[in-house]
Amino acid sequence: MADALSTGSDGEEADALSTGSDGEEADAPRTGALADAPHAAQPGTDSSIGPDAHSPAPAVTRPSAHPATRPKTLPGDRRRVVVIFVESLESWVLERSVEGQELTPGLNRLLHEERTLYAPQVVTQVKGGRSIDAQLLVTAGLLPLENGCWSARCPHTAYPSLVKAFRQRHPGARALLFTPDKEIVWNQMIVAREFGFDSLLSHKHFRNDRTTGTGSRRRLCDGAFFDQCLEKLAEPQMLPDTAGACYLQFVTYSSHHPFVIPEELHRIRLRQEMPRRLRDYLTAVNYVDHSLGEFIAALRRNPRLSDAMIVITGDHEGLASERPALASSAAGRGLVSEGRFTPLIVVNAPAAMRCTDTVGQIDIYPTLLDLLGLDDYHWHGLGRSLLRADAPRAAVDPRLERVGAAVDSTTEQHLRQAWSLSDRIIRSDYFRHTGRE
Repeated sequence: MADALSTGSDGEEADALSTGSDGEEADAPRTGALADAPHAAQPGTDSSIGPDAHSPAPAVTRPSAHPATRPKTLPGDRRRVVVIFVESLESWVLERSVEGQELTPGLNRLLHEERTLYAPQVVTQVKGGRSIDAQLLVTAGLLPLENGCWSARCPHTAYPSLVKAFRQRHPGARALLFTPDKEIVWNQMIVAREFGFDSLLSHKHFRNDRTTGTGSRRRLCDGAFFDQCLEKLAEPQMLPDTAGACYLQFVTYSSHHPFVIPEELHRIRLRQEMPRRLRDYLTAVNYVDHSLGEFIAALRRNPRLSDAMIVITGDHEGLASERPALASSAAGRGLVSEGRFTPLIVVNAPAAMRCTDTVGQIDIYPTLLDLLGLDDYHWHGLGRSLLRADAPRAAVDPRLERVGAAVDSTTEQHLRQAWSLSDRIIRSDYFRHTGRE
């Protein structure tokens, strides 16, 4: 059975070590009220970060010199949504072959379907929270804290979320979160509840008999994880209303650094002359792609989920400080991207497009609001939807450096101010104090 989140006790877990699997313990927080920001706009007003944050999306959006990037409006059911965070997935591995072997054949097939929205140039904007920062960006439309990890420092802050917006539109919808990690990592149990999920199914809910990783970080491999998720979804109490709305989120693990998977799970063979870290990363990504492809095929065979909108994105980049050396190596030159980009892939999207502009992870939240028809939700996030023609074709990374196209000074200032504004929103518990939980 899943852990119900509405009544659980959280006192001990709230203060538990929440360093998670991706980084060191967060730094001590800085305090400061939202009102202290000298030029920061208040959320939910016409002066919010980005121009006219509440204007309706135009019928034809993101004009471009390349017709393939124009969105094509398609019919679609918005009552069922599946969101998959793929550990350390970088964009450059997609639509690529190495030594005659296709790296991501499963994802590549999805990219070429008529009803797919694809944006490969998504700048990763996570900080010390890494994976849990990605959930904040995508699920809540907020940027990570300037110092420290938000889920450790402010776990009980009231957060807006896609889950809450979805359930506001679809009363009675089920919202489930699945992860092979432990519920205490990054305070995932508390975060799930604050985001509005009904239940969290974590490490203790799975048979951990087939694992990847090393030492204390060994976790259920993605293939077994997805298989067991399908078993659980078949249980009557999980999705009791076969025609009802549901929001399902899955967090994968097998492509976690240092990218070690058992030999029996290898599906490609790369020459030994390739740097080991690069070889391990490509092998892990290829395995995850295969597991993900089988999972999506199974979802499509499920009558309750066959028409679900499926969102796939990486939680963050994977190569970190090893990137320069790998990108300049003989094997990595021309293959490994020097930029830190993760893809956004939306299958069965109501608006199909291929967006080659540079955007940020913060832009995923408002894009999903638009795709799910949730424009009436009170919080539109600190980013801009890819479906809106006036979205900036740039992003500001955690070092406050602009990545992408040149933008006017006002837009660039807004993109940078969003970081400090988000910090103040979270630390001051803005949404609770303004009654907009």
